[in-house]
Amino acid sequence: MCADAHEAAGQPERALDYLKELFEWKKKSIDAAVVPLEFGDLPESLRFQTGTSVFDDTLLVRSQRLQADVQRRIQHLVETAINAEVASGHDLYRTFRVAKLARCLAAALGWDEDRIAPLALGGQLCNIGMMAIPARIMQKPRGLSDSERQVLRGHTQYGAELLRKSKLRILDVAGTVAEQHHERYDGGGYPHGLSGGVIAEEARIVTVCDAFDAMTHRRPWRATPLSIQAALHELKRGWGGSSIHNW
Repeated sequence: MCADAHEAAGQPERALDYLKELFEWKKKSIDAAVVPLEFGDLPESLRFQTGTSVFDDTLLVRSQRLQADVQRRIQHLVETAINAEVASGHDLYRTFRVAKLARCLAAALGWDEDRIAPLALGGQLCNIGMMAIPARIMQKPRGLSDSERQVLRGHTQYGAELLRKSKLRILDVAGTVAEQHHERYDGGGYPHGLSGGVIAEEARIVTVCDAFDAMTHRRPWRATPLSIQAALHELKRGWGGSSIHNW
């Protein structure tokens, strides 16, 4: 019943959790019942695997279907993020580069894979909110008006809202990254003017990777990107401030 309810509510991950609990309960119950029988009279409806695990085929198929649903929904969001980047003047591979940079930086910091994986996904999806920004603003050369700049800054909250509405826990970090990757350590960022350690560490990592990639690749208003060394110098120069995303 719990699995049914969460699947109906569009929460396949929660439904999977309950199915896993059911698997474990069935396994323990069946093991307790069949071990004393010395495996002599197992019911035909049970499938015994490697002498230790019993699985119900219907539950297994349902779990696989829910897992596929989660993957489809994530893939759709990744494709949306790619389209948003392209519409803003970037290339098809930007989301993957930012994710790889974030993964490498986190690994260098000693993070384990359980923490790196959602961070990398957050790097891919950080600018998904750009899909809600008019192309005339995203690709306009320098010189946005105050009102246009305010519209552009709205992509952080649009993206966070979209990811949170997915109801996938695996995207919790991505939602935070989308909302906070333009915050600055000195409090000069947006949308909330957060500062210091209040900003999620994942968002701080993606901020650096996002800015580095933007500086080292072409944009509609900048034909010549910075060299890697020049981009690193710019990051150091603007560290902690609000200048590194003027690119």
